[in-house]
Formats: sequence, structure tokens, C-alpha cells
Amino acid sequence: MRSFFLAALAALAAFGCDSGGSPRGGDGDGSGAETVGPGFDTLPGTDTPGPGEDSSRPPLDSAAPPPDVPPGIDALPGSLGLGQECSEDGQCQSGLCFRVKGASGCTISCASMAECQGYGLLCVALRPELSACVPPPSASGACASHADCAYPLACRADIQACELPECTWDGDCPAGQECEPASRRCQPSTCVSTVECEHPLEVCDGGACGAPECTTTEQCPAGRFCHPTQLTCQEAPPCNDEGGCNVYNQACVDGMCVPDLCVAACSHAGEQCDPATGECGLPCQGHGDCPAGSACGSAGLCHVNGAPFALLDGAAGTGSSVPFGEVAALDSSASGDPEGEGLERTWVVNAAPPGSSWDPGDTLDCIGTGCQFLPDMPGQYLLGLRVRDPAGAAGIEAQAGLWVQGIWVE
Repeated sequence: MRSFFLAALAALAAFGCDSGGSPRGGDGDGSGAETVGPGFDTLPGTDTPGPGEDSSRPPLDSAAPPPDVPPGIDALPGSLGLGQECSEDGQCQSGLCFRVKGASGCTISCASMAECQGYGLLCVALRPELSACVPPPSASGACASHADCAYPLACRADIQACELPECTWDGDCPAGQECEPASRRCQPSTCVSTVECEHPLEVCDGGACGAPECTTTEQCPAGRFCHPTQLTCQEAPPCNDEGGCNVYNQACVDGMCVPDLCVAACSHAGEQCDPATGECGLPCQGHGDCPAGSACGSAGLCHVNGAPFALLDGAAGTGSSVPFGEVAALDSSASGDPEGEGLERTWVVNAAPPGSSWDPGDTLDCIGTGCQFLPDMPGQYLLGLRVRDPAGAAGIEAQAGLWVQGIWVE
């Protein structure tokens, strides 16, 4: 990993400067005091607080290096170029040093995947409002599901190989499009039909993809039913005196004439129609009775099983910062499953700073939608969330970059 990271950043250094010789991501004024990302006016550890920083907090002890400083790196502030090994942000001309076990190097901030992919690096959220080019995770090229791929890679079903998704956040998409969190594909910000909403829990309403008005009739006012495909509450005529409906493609349900989704017979032998969805499927008693890619629904019929999606703090990739000694809290409550089933969550450490007892691949002992992580060293951590539904389908991993600040002294 170390040699690959430095080689990739060396290539980045060859092309990452503008005509004035300043690295991309900086302000290019030649002073070396560069802005490392949106919302950051100063670098971590400098004397001048930036917006939102606590000016009353004592400065870092610059005389004593933190315990995760690699041996043999003693550089003046702003003296290291892209790709050179570093110990802290202030040593880099770009103002950003990425350090994990086995590798360190001065890198640059980025706004989209395209800025890093040409050098074999990924644009990953590391800190609040800051993404940077970092080395990709170690992962086998072959896969059977998203669970076989490390963040932010996804398994392409057509070639069964781990590849980068089209996007990880809205900034990776063209103007007028946004990144859909379940498939990590760009979709129009405005929609005409629900088909354009690739998020499995959204519908098109008023030109925007969003949460449906209802999913069951119980959520609608009296005299209205939840339309099974439009997911909106609609009026329905009452049933006739014989307990039926006067229109051939309607069925009497709870005293209302609603669309009969099972008017047409199922085309495959042995299949039955689910009156709640109109979908045909084989009878089942459990997920094991259904073919691959299918699950056994509440109606006792097999249906196409959508993969769940993992979100940390409401995003596929996010960054946060905590002082050393404090616990970092992560929230996965925004994750979900198209069928509304419960999720099995696995929290994993993907990268840790030198000297940490955490190794890549270590899992965290977390239960429920929240997770508490106590860093044992200052530096950079990458924490991942993996989700799986009861039928065994895995979602694309979400990741949080955690920047643990050095020890504060009086």
C-alpha cells in the first residue's frame, strides 16, 4: 500500500499544479497558507481559528510530536510536496497529510471522483466539509454481491466484478442530477415518473423524488385507499349491495372498490398473484424456498428482493473530527431496505493511523443503529458500515472519515 500510495501521489504531483506552480485545492497565492476545503480558512493546528472553531481552546503542543508521527520525518512547515511522506498537515504545501498504517503522503482536497480517478486514487470524505484523494481499499476484483467489495466499490452484476460506482455524492453528478444512495448512480434532480426515482423508497411527486404519501391504506383518511403503485391516498367508490364492484378490474376491499391487481392470470406455471402488489411469485415458507435474488414476502410468495442501502449520518460518505480522548458517535438510522425488513449491520475499521491497535478489517462491537468508537491514537481513521437484509442481500458499503485531533495541552 505504501509504494502504491506514494507512486499515485507522485503522478498527481506531476499534473496537479496550475501554471503558477501551486497544487490544486490551495489558494495559489504562494504563501503556503492554502484553504484545504470548503469552509476551512485555516489548517488544523494553526493559531488563527477558522469559522466554527473554538478560539478559546489551547493550541496544539508543536514542540512534542504526537505519538503517531512516523520516525525519520522532520520537515519544516509547508516544505513537502505532493506524494512526499509526512507526519502532519502543516508539513505539506497542500496543507493536507493523509496517514494510515503503512502509508503517509501529502495529498490534495477534491470535489469529485474525477479529480482523483486518473491517478488511481479515490475522492473520499475525510473531515467536515473536506474530501481528499486517498488510496483505494484492498479488494478482490471478483464478487457475487456488494458484500465482497470494499468502500466505495460496488459489485456489477453483469460482470461480477468490483468497480467504482458512478457517484458517491451529488457533487459527482452533472448539473441537474443527484447521486441516488442505494445504487450510487446519477439521476435527474427533477422527475416525470416514479421510474426515474432509483431510490427504492421514493416516488415522483410534483417533479421531485421523495417519500411516498402512504404505503398502506391504514395511513389514509376514511373512505380513501393507498394506491399500490402511485402510493398516494385516493378516493374509492363504495362496494355495491352484493359486496362487489360494478367495474370488472376492481375488487371490493374493506367496503371500497379498489384496483384489482390480479385480474390477469400469472404467466408462469405454479405462480400465484399477490393481491397487495399484483406481482406473481412461487409459494414459499421462507427465503430458502425462493431462487437467487428473490425473497419470501409476507403474502407467502417469492418476489424480487431489492438490495438494502447503507448510510452513515445520512450520507454514503461523510467526514467528522473529534479531539483525542473523546468518543465518536456514528448514526446509521438513515439506512434502509426496499421491503422494509430489518437490517444486519456490521461496523468495520478500514484504516487507522500508525501506532493504533486497530487493524484494517477489525469489527466494532455495536448494536442497533448507533455506534460509539473510541480512537486510541490521534490521526486518520476510516470506518465502514455494511448492511445485509434477512434474505442475504448486501448493500454498498458506506464510510466515515474520522480525523482525531492531537492532544490538547494547557
